[in-house]
Amino acid sequence: MRFPLCLLWLYASWASAFDSVPEYRTVIKDRSVQYVLDRSSAEYSSDYLNYQLPAAAEREWLLGKNQYQFSVGSLSSKEFLVEQRLRIQSALAGPLDFQLTWFDESDWDENQQDFFWELGLKSGRHWRWLSFGNIDSNKAENDIGVGGEYHFDSLKKLRFAVLFPDFQRNIRSQDDTEWTSRPVVWSVVGSSASTDTRDFYQYYLRYEPRSVLHNKAQQTYSGLEKYTLGLNGTHDAAWQYRLHIDLKREVQETQVLKTVYYSSRYMTTLDYTWKLENLELRPGVFVLYRRWDKNSQYATVTDYTPSFWVSFPVHSRSDWSTQHQVGWDMVIHQLDNPSVIAEDRSDEALESRLNYRYEIGFNERGSLGFIFSMDLDEFGSPQTWEGGAAQLRLFF
Repeated sequence: MRFPLCLLWLYASWASAFDSVPEYRTVIKDRSVQYVLDRSSAEYSSDYLNYQLPAAAEREWLLGKNQYQFSVGSLSSKEFLVEQRLRIQSALAGPLDFQLTWFDESDWDENQQDFFWELGLKSGRHWRWLSFGNIDSNKAENDIGVGGEYHFDSLKKLRFAVLFPDFQRNIRSQDDTEWTSRPVVWSVVGSSASTDTRDFYQYYLRYEPRSVLHNKAQQTYSGLEKYTLGLNGTHDAAWQYRLHIDLKREVQETQVLKTVYYSSRYMTTLDYTWKLENLELRPGVFVLYRRWDKNSQYATVTDYTPSFWVSFPVHSRSDWSTQHQVGWDMVIHQLDNPSVIAEDRSDEALESRLNYRYEIGFNERGSLGFIFSMDLDEFGSPQTWEGGAAQLRLFF
């Protein structure tokens, strides 16, 4: 596979989650490579960075609480970025427990909306064995998996699992599609979180060997293969880091034409929170590198996005609080060989934004936040308003 693996060292040196529920993700529900190619732009990096749930949300998720998290932000006049997840856990009889996880990851790369049930069986002090799956009204799209978890303590664990997406398609399909090579997802997810500080970390690895879907009516074949690596966390309640790498191969084959795509994506952020009297200052940088190979042609995108946020003091009431935050970011966008993507696509761009966030906290019950963005390059014109987002976290 012709992936530029030599770039791994650059981004690993930087090292919440870019995959919000990494244990249940699968490549067969990604956007197509061509879909991403058609939408590549400088503004997307700023949108993606600002609309992610904050690091505190990831730590809260890893602590295992029953909760709902939601973030929705405008990507264009026609599309939203949506990230939401719901988890309900309950102890059953003796060593048995049950967990329901529902999530929606929808942006210009992923498009997966699923719920997974999971039945766990504790064995001894450290082990938990599990079976999990997803039930769809279309039986061809049902998923099933098995795995295990090793719990070092109550807040540190290592999970390994295998997932079989669409495992009934060849006998339950309502159309003329069948797997000639079935999809399989091998995954390892490790995590740890602290109840005393804001520190946590999570890492995930996924390998999805080549799967091939055959459309018998149209006599077409669609092949997918993907490798995914991720790392995110905070250190000393000040440093926040995120790293995500995925390498994908996609093949579209008809009776007369075969198109092969190779797609690689490297994303990393590094932030530092500096407390200055009653203010919190958070400088950071987000780096996004993409490469697409389409048959014998290629294109690359590199976005560097420095940012700076100021958090003002929290104003507390009896059972709720408010906080104001102001931020700035600038996307330095470079596109190599843009004609592969679109004839009129610019190869360089510089986008600056001013962001404002207003958050309402409900003590231990959750929070509600709003983000508003202005385009500093078009400030004072009808294009000043750049968009916004809303974020909600609830515990129950």
